Amino acid sequence: MSSMISGEVDSTPYAFGTVRLPPDWAFPDSALPVQLVQPESVYGPRQLVSSVHQTLKAFAQKANTSPDKGMELLLRIAGTRQVKEALKLKPKSDAVLVVFGKGASKEFARLVKDNGWEDVGGVSSRDGELDAIERSLLL
Repeated sequence: MSSMISGEVDSTPYAFGTVRLPPDWAFPDSALPVQLVQPESVYGPRQLVSSVHQTLKAFAQKANTSPDKGMELLLRIAGTRQVKEALKLKPKSDAVLVVFGKGASKEFARLVKDNGWEDVGGVSSRDGELDAIERSLLL
């Protein structure tokens, strides 16, 4: 049973959850924007939904920092405009997988299955979530 969290923001579907990656994992191919980040860098579901919302808003207003929606999402989750800093969130064994766009839930499930990842949990809120949302909004 999947512990994926899904919904819509700005009429755009999203899905996210925590997965266990094999030691030799590679970033997956997908037609949708996808991001994998260390669970320690995520403060909760509201942070992820806010980061997706801010990514969509940045592209709609042509105010994005990156030409890639997945990278823009990573910058928003990290709360920085510096790609070098955001890339420090690269996961090692467990990761929060975030997918957004039409069919996000199906794509989440496909990525988990096709890459041999284990769905190990949802995303829980913890102290600092509002601060993380605020950092994302300030970009």
